[in-house]
Amino acid sequence: MLLRIAALLSSLMLIACAQQLTHEDLNSIKKVAVVSTIKDELYFYNRGLTVFENKANSADISPWKLSSYLSNNIIKAAKEKNPTMDFKIVQIENPLNKKYAFELLPEILPKLKLDGFDSVLFITNGGIYTPAGGGSYIVDPQFGGFLFYTQSFLGKDLKNHICSQYNLGLYRLLDKKLLANRNKSEICAQSTTTLVAKPFDEFTSTEKEMTINELKADIDLTANTQSNNLFTPKSK
Repeated sequence: MLLRIAALLSSLMLIACAQQLTHEDLNSIKKVAVVSTIKDELYFYNRGLTVFENKANSADISPWKLSSYLSNNIIKAAKEKNPTMDFKIVQIENPLNKKYAFELLPEILPKLKLDGFDSVLFITNGGIYTPAGGGSYIVDPQFGGFLFYTQSFLGKDLKNHICSQYNLGLYRLLDKKLLANRNKSEICAQSTTTLVAKPFDEFTSTEKEMTINELKADIDLTANTQSNNLFTPKSK
């Protein structure tokens, strides 16, 4: 319970302020391990008029390989900006389903150092923003990665939102220092599709294609910007 509270506070703090690279830190980065904790799952979250109408579930979308698609897009943008850096995706065992970089770093640090990495880039669950009333929003870190979010009233769907939600955190292995972070947690843009909220196994092949295309479009639109911002040092 205390760990979950700490994780939530950490997530909220990261959203509130971003750590930016210094020129000195940027020049020290040579070989970067890229570790993603985002599952190939599509999270469905329906917000109704009352809490009794709220529903949440998830579906396996591993055949779509969206987690790899996201990681590769972030790496591609980072290499274009920093051609001398070496980036490599590192698969990790995560039996306890840990979602946060500060939980995983101590466990994987020895192996990454042994393999010659000097830094690690975490791609982690971004959580979602849900309306809290009065025009304000709250973040729920339990949902994120790839999201199908709907709002409904008296059983009728009013809005659909399909997007990716993720955080980027760049750490130096030598001293476990957070060098930079960027957070895409935000209010999802309204979907252009006409999909309705229903169990994923009831989606037609066309509806699944519409969903994956929209998720890929969101990644294509945001990964380059988020990666570039992460590796842009602050002005002297």
